[in-house]
Amino acid sequence: MREALQSTLGLFFGLLSTTALAWAQAGDRSIWTPPRDISVDGGQLDDLFVLTTILTTVLFVGMVAILLVASFRDKATVGKKAEYDRGDTKKDAVLLLAAATVIFVAVDGTLMVKSHTAINDVFWKYPDTEPDVLRVEVLAQQWAWNFRYAGADGKFNTPDDIVTLNDFRVPAGKKVACQITSKDVLHSFFLVPCRVKKDANPGQITRQWFQTREGTEGEYQVTCAEICGFAHYKMQARFVVMEPKAYAAWEKEAAKWSQIQYDAERQDQHWGWDWRGEIKN
Repeated sequence: MREALQSTLGLFFGLLSTTALAWAQAGDRSIWTPPRDISVDGGQLDDLFVLTTILTTVLFVGMVAILLVASFRDKATVGKKAEYDRGDTKKDAVLLLAAATVIFVAVDGTLMVKSHTAINDVFWKYPDTEPDVLRVEVLAQQWAWNFRYAGADGKFNTPDDIVTLNDFRVPAGKKVACQITSKDVLHSFFLVPCRVKKDANPGQITRQWFQTREGTEGEYQVTCAEICGFAHYKMQARFVVMEPKAYAAWEKEAAKWSQIQYDAERQDQHWGWDWRGEIKN
């Protein structure tokens, strides 16, 4: 019994310390908080994580309590004869089915309803056709991120496009729609501060959107969430949320440089595409 108790407590505190260390090593957070959420709708995902943690913690504590009670109640004592139970009676089957049903409905059912509500009400309502949305084409490659903004003509893959390497800039408070693809292998476009992630697939265009909150100006990071080769860990880009006036000034200056650098003979510069109207999720 003592060994079982020690093993259970060791597992619990081992998981607790490992989790705390992992959280503490990540930037812009304490051991008790997730990374800073700068998006309008990212809080819904954080709420799901919190709810999942609470529900699984309740189940874990309940299971440990059952084990401890059984260990102390049924511990070996002098003169006590062990009773063996195969657990194959109808009563055992009914109890097992009832417990499994309650756990499934309480945990999985609750999470399924809340997640589908968030997906249908928010995350799958893409603003691609809205007039006041910033559209950006994203090309992933080993091991960098390319970004393309339509210039004054509003069309992609034309001489006035703004093209950047590992430098993704957006104005605070504005909706941003991204269409994403890959030049070589499977990558994953991950904006942790905005709680959005989308695979970048070669030969396919996927899409993602987000909206930062006003007052969240600062420098963050784009990462790749899919192992894409030996330099996967280096596939990072600056993600800069700017005050709208500062963004407008940067956009104007960047457009000038893009036109100077444009070369019709360089085919590698023309990786953009016509903005897609309808893309399946």
